[in-house]
Amino acid sequence: MGLTEKWSSYTNLRYREYIAGTEIRLFPYTILEHDFSTSDNPDDDLIVGLHIKEENIKFSQRFNYKSDFQDVKIVAEAAYSRPIDSYYQQYVISMGDEQNISTNLGPYGEELRGDYNIIKEGIDRKRWACAVEDMLFLNPKFIVVGGVRYDNYSDFGSNWSYKASLLYKANMKNSFKFLFQHAFRAPSWLELYSITPIDFKGNSSLSPEVIDTYEAGWVFYPGISSKIKINGYYSKISNTIVKANGEYENGGDITLQGFEASWDKVTDDAWQIGLNYSYTYPKDENGNELPLIAHHLIKVDAIVPVTDEWRVSTTALGVSSRSREEGDLREKLDGYIDGAVSVAYKTNKNMEIWVKCNNIFDSDIRYPSEINSAGFYYVDDLPRYGRFWSFGIKKSW
Repeated sequence: MGLTEKWSSYTNLRYREYIAGTEIRLFPYTILEHDFSTSDNPDDDLIVGLHIKEENIKFSQRFNYKSDFQDVKIVAEAAYSRPIDSYYQQYVISMGDEQNISTNLGPYGEELRGDYNIIKEGIDRKRWACAVEDMLFLNPKFIVVGGVRYDNYSDFGSNWSYKASLLYKANMKNSFKFLFQHAFRAPSWLELYSITPIDFKGNSSLSPEVIDTYEAGWVFYPGISSKIKINGYYSKISNTIVKANGEYENGGDITLQGFEASWDKVTDDAWQIGLNYSYTYPKDENGNELPLIAHHLIKVDAIVPVTDEWRVSTTALGVSSRSREEGDLREKLDGYIDGAVSVAYKTNKNMEIWVKCNNIFDSDIRYPSEINSAGFYYVDDLPRYGRFWSFGIKKSW
């Protein structure tokens, strides 16, 4: 809503309900022998899950001031959230069990409430925040951006976030960016208040994770319809929230460093082509490489408008090998290529129908079978989906 020529405002009130949670494979479970020996079949595993249904109401008010030399945003927020239900599940796929996020029942069908609930009852979270961001156009070549935000949470305290960046436009083809940002992640309900006896133990004394990021980037425009970007970054995450022996706690520091390069082009025939490569090297506070994380990713995508009504989109993603956890003597987890092709038909300006083939190469993509709290791991890693089809209809009003 426009207040004056330079001032505008935006008001938003939102209510939503959603379910968030997690599942773990507690241990390989051999059905016939009824013991804890390992199994090569992931469907024999005992899967344990905890899910929380939450309601959230949020009010935000934003004011914006714009002139030829400045763009200022001022934001105030207030929010209230609370769990309104919780669900526990325990199942083995090979025994015909199914995931059922609808009841909070124990192994004998008893209702888990009160002292037997999977999450502390009577909890809620009140949050209020205020922020300001100022973008200054110093001259045609330099733009400076600064921002600060304060968040106050009723259940674990307050935190400041802030950022500063400089954009230098050297000429029509080259621009450079330098950025610093300090942010945080609030602990979740599960991490704070879950109370299952073995697999999930919350910790109400948790501190939020804190991340500091430094980034430098270069953007080059070889022509009107193409762009090359190169970004380098270094991030340090403190107070990492980890799970040790089923209980959440603040762990050590993690550093992430790497770079990303991309090329994008729109052809004379309106094809959109993109090529992206990224490299990351994650380390713990002792300088050791973090396991199970791919260092190299490469992505190629294209959008081809065949006619005004028909469109074909393709994507290919290459992921490098991943190292194992300490104590896991198996070879590295193999890299893979994942690809997809979709065809969309626009019936009119408001409706589109599409069909998509996922993992078109039918690649053998696997999640790493980590060593769990019981000290077991699968001989083979857990298979991901093979080739499959999906379709949809999108309608706008």
